[in-house]
Amino acid sequence: PTVDGVDALFVGPLDLSTNLGVPGETDHPKVVDARRKTAAAARKAGKAAGILLFTAAQIPTARSEGFSLIALSSDGGAVANGLRQTAASLKAK
Repeated sequence: PTVDGVDALFVGPLDLSTNLGVPGETDHPKVVDARRKTAAAARKAGKAAGILLFTAAQIPTARSEGFSLIALSSDGGAVANGLRQTAASLKAK
């Protein structure tokens, strides 16, 4: 059934893998199956299927699974990358 006011179903792969008992294994068959089922359920309900990806290389797979709302990286990932760059620049001085 659809829910008024909900426009998308969004998958967080790390959360999903943890909930399925395979923490961090985002390509585990159970996780892949759940992603595909989520995207199909979204389409059936006339909603967007969204997912958080870690690299741009994952985009074709996500699209083939039916995801149309794609977020790349995360706030935590962006902060970590920025801190690594800052640390590297400080070490270089």
